[in-house]
Amino acid sequence: HSAGMSRFDHFIITLLIKNTLIVQALVLCVTLLVSGFQSLNRFEEYQITISQIAVNELLALPIKINNTIGMSVVIASIITVVLLMRSKELLAYICIGGRIGQLLIPFLAAAAFISCGMISFEYKFYPRLKAYQYRYQAESIKQIPYVDDQKLVDLWLIDEAGNTRLINVGMVDPIDKTLTDYREYNLDESFQLTAVRFADNAHYSDGQWVL
Repeated sequence: HSAGMSRFDHFIITLLIKNTLIVQALVLCVTLLVSGFQSLNRFEEYQITISQIAVNELLALPIKINNTIGMSVVIASIITVVLLMRSKELLAYICIGGRIGQLLIPFLAAAAFISCGMISFEYKFYPRLKAYQYRYQAESIKQIPYVDDQKLVDLWLIDEAGNTRLINVGMVDPIDKTLTDYREYNLDESFQLTAVRFADNAHYSDGQWVL
């Protein structure tokens, strides 16, 4: 009995994955088509080409997948249940003693897996992918220098402990957690310069900046 249940669960998961891939492909086709026309209108003044539209949309493809995969799984789950009912598989499963509650396990597992993946993507990969797309739009389509507004440039900081240290950072990248062109100026009580410390770059590790 348990072996049969295991095979049926495997059958449901396989069917769900197949339907999810089909639905996701259709959703992406529609999304890319609409987004492509939007890009054509938005960058019309820059005489954008079809190849540039294609590259721009491909750079955003992982983001579009992440934004639509949840909806695709829901639609695929509904399709899977309908197919099981039409093919009598669901009725046969119940007749041999299967429980509806246990039948939900593959769907709940898929939902949990997709949710974790979406959250991880949002924090780890989304900022980088958007930066790549913005860079391509600026340098290849608009033909202008790219300015990364996610990075902080030419910062001046003062140490609150005694106000005897000034710090200048050429650039702070909060995504990569790095500093470049670090300059530290140590002052005495009369505000005279006593020492200067330089570092080309630094990285954030174990709760502190390592030069």
